[in-house]
Amino acid sequence: MSTGTGTEGSKTPPSPSSDPLKTESHSKISAVQSTYEAVVQNGLIGHGDDKQRAEDKQRAADCQKLIKSAWASYSAQKYADAFDEAQQADVALSEIIQGRTLGWRLLNLYAAPWFAVLVAWFVVLVWAGYSVYLVNLHSYVLTISIFSLNIPKILRMVILTAIAGGLGAVLRQVYYVAYDVKLRKFKRSESVDIVMAPFIGFLFGFLAYLVIAAGLLVATQKATGSSEILNLAAGFLLGFNWKAAHGYILSVTTSLLGGSTSTGTQAGTSTQQPGQGTSPSG
Repeated sequence: MSTGTGTEGSKTPPSPSSDPLKTESHSKISAVQSTYEAVVQNGLIGHGDDKQRAEDKQRAADCQKLIKSAWASYSAQKYADAFDEAQQADVALSEIIQGRTLGWRLLNLYAAPWFAVLVAWFVVLVWAGYSVYLVNLHSYVLTISIFSLNIPKILRMVILTAIAGGLGAVLRQVYYVAYDVKLRKFKRSESVDIVMAPFIGFLFGFLAYLVIAAGLLVATQKATGSSEILNLAAGFLLGFNWKAAHGYILSVTTSLLGGSTSTGTQAGTSTQQPGQGTSPSG
């Protein structure tokens, strides 16, 4: 009996038209299917004794059948039936989820540990940025308690820009993880992206500093405010949307090398809308 991710029933019919009932049924089925695939991947089946696992497998299989039946009704333009079947699948799935322990739900449904990691990163980065920002502008010495470190002016700016990129990446992950949790489709496989996000943000923050220092950003020629603000803003923006920046870099380098730009274009545009393509937390 199959209790996988429901891929055999996941062939999505054409996008809904302006018909409200068609649109509502399509959205409902898609939402239930996304939740089903996420929680099964997170280990919904396989807890408890043999009897409990067997019951959960059967209920999950029944839920999967309802989802497949809902898609079939949708394809047959029976939108009311499709919505009802999706609603039944949603109720059945919710009953299985509520049967799990609070700890399981916090970990696999609400992503509580990953929110805690992101909040911790945010606090550390804000503290580090504030400490570096307060470096004596004349001697460029960072003093924390008995710890003292000489930081040249350029290094100070590089560090601040990198930290701004890390903050942007962390806030991006907070937004997208919250988005997944809201739609009940958070997957633990996304934890790698969450852990690596600050480090990727650092790199893109450093890249922002290099781009501005090299005079490649047109705005630097017209900026009348503080150059520090420009560096920090650029670092934060590249960190927040590093996937789009990565795609743009790929397209530019591919063009310089005389190759196709299709890969870079796709990479740069695949993250523009939440819920499209790969998981938004990516």
